[in-house]
Amino acid sequence: MSMGASSIILGMSKVFTRTLRLLCWILVGVVILTGCKTQEQSPQILSTSTLTEIPIPTQTTTPSPIRVYIDPKLPSGFRNQFSSLPDAQIVETVDASQVQLTFSVTPSDMFWVYALVAPFPTVTDGVDLTDLKRAWAGDFSTNVIKQPILLSEETKDVFSSLWGEPSKDSVQILASDLLQKQAWKDVSSWAIVPFEELNPQWKVLEIEGKSPLSKDFSYQDYSLSINMNFKGDQDSVQRLEDLLHSDQHLVNLTNRDPSLLSVVMVTGTTALTRDIGKQMDAKGIMYPASDIMNWFKQANIIHISNEVSFMDGCDLRDRGKLCAKPAYLELLIGIGTQVVELTGNHLLDFGPEPFLATLELYRQAGLKTYGGGMDLTDAQKPLLIEDHGNKIAFLGCNYGQPQSDLATTNSPGANPCNNGWMKSTIQDLKKQGYLVIFTFQDMESCTIEPLTSQRGDFFRAAEDGADIVSGSQSHCPQTMTFHQGAFIHYGLGNFFFDQMDPLQQREMVDLHYFYNGRYISTQFLTGILEDSAKPRPMNPTERMNLLTQVFENSVWEK
Repeated sequence: MSMGASSIILGMSKVFTRTLRLLCWILVGVVILTGCKTQEQSPQILSTSTLTEIPIPTQTTTPSPIRVYIDPKLPSGFRNQFSSLPDAQIVETVDASQVQLTFSVTPSDMFWVYALVAPFPTVTDGVDLTDLKRAWAGDFSTNVIKQPILLSEETKDVFSSLWGEPSKDSVQILASDLLQKQAWKDVSSWAIVPFEELNPQWKVLEIEGKSPLSKDFSYQDYSLSINMNFKGDQDSVQRLEDLLHSDQHLVNLTNRDPSLLSVVMVTGTTALTRDIGKQMDAKGIMYPASDIMNWFKQANIIHISNEVSFMDGCDLRDRGKLCAKPAYLELLIGIGTQVVELTGNHLLDFGPEPFLATLELYRQAGLKTYGGGMDLTDAQKPLLIEDHGNKIAFLGCNYGQPQSDLATTNSPGANPCNNGWMKSTIQDLKKQGYLVIFTFQDMESCTIEPLTSQRGDFFRAAEDGADIVSGSQSHCPQTMTFHQGAFIHYGLGNFFFDQMDPLQQREMVDLHYFYNGRYISTQFLTGILEDSAKPRPMNPTERMNLLTQVFENSVWEK
């Protein structure tokens, strides 16, 4: 090949190569443009079955704690509860707070109750508020209050906020747990204590005729109640009030909740027979209770120790063998009796049939019984009652006579006392959380002081763990004492009966108070039996004479 031809071929090859490169770049551009256009015209569609929606978080705000200042003079039992209250931050000064918790001059659903108290064997039943405030100011002249008032530093601060500071010599400040010990050294000493610190060795005194023990108690018109409330930012106050009322367990708004108080009335000897029966026939079934109907309004649980059986054809003229007409049961029902004690000495005077028929009458009337039964096993059963959150057990037995009146394994009657049974039953009931009332039909003696054997029997029940030991056998009021924490009343005297001897006319009725699972107090009603049938309330002089005699002859364990 000539040099010219070679040059032409080489030139053509270079042109072809450049053309080929250009075509490649054009092709690439076309592909790119085509892809872009395809994306614009044919967007990708996602199936809703595979699409997951991502939630948008909702923004929330947690309310900041409410800053609360608590007046340090408020009762510690109340204010200390707020330290762990949700949504509240306790601060030390008013300036740092949004809400202040302090005393209120108007009634509130937050209130604390106090009691004026004296050693148990105190005859005086109450005072006027004027005398109490006079004593607070140091004026003891012509005052029923003769000594400086005993109280804790905290209680002094509470009432200083209401009444002003006491005078220098008008009060004596002691630790709460020393007040009672000091008071019993001089039984003319009185004290002011919070309601939750009541115990049976204090006598609770009325002020202006009002007592915090009463079923119909109203804190709004009681001078030893204090009210408390919230002040400050209204929205914050409302938040706190809503919180407190949403859960009653957060804070106890009061130290005296009526839903936790039980009042048990224990009475002495009842026998609806002989002269009292004749009076009921002549003047009406309810005649024996006609002067004391207000007494029964004071109790939740009313106890009657009925010593005789109801029997058709009962002859009231028999003074030795006792029975009652079935119609007389309406008296017990009419006064509101719930509990009938069956330890009496005359239940089987006419044999087992009237007694068994009487048990059926009680059952039909809805009355509960204890201390006797269809046989020994039945007679030994405790009567268990739950009232206002309090678990109360009644037990009773007969230490007296006659043997023919006592239940056996296969015959009815009163429960014969047995020390082993008494101890094991009381202790078992205490383990179950019951407050035990033990009543005896012991040896009868119409003396103010108990027999030596009676004292030993009652002490034994107290040592076994009974909270209250009471004598149903005596036809005359007898003395009382405390033993190992138990209250003992050796005999209450008659209740509904016909004995008109001056000693046998005097009657005592015991009101026992239980609060939130504790035995806290006993008060006395006193009466005079009249017309061989009905008790009437004693007048002040009669009551003073009876209480003075009973208290002065009692041997007190301090």
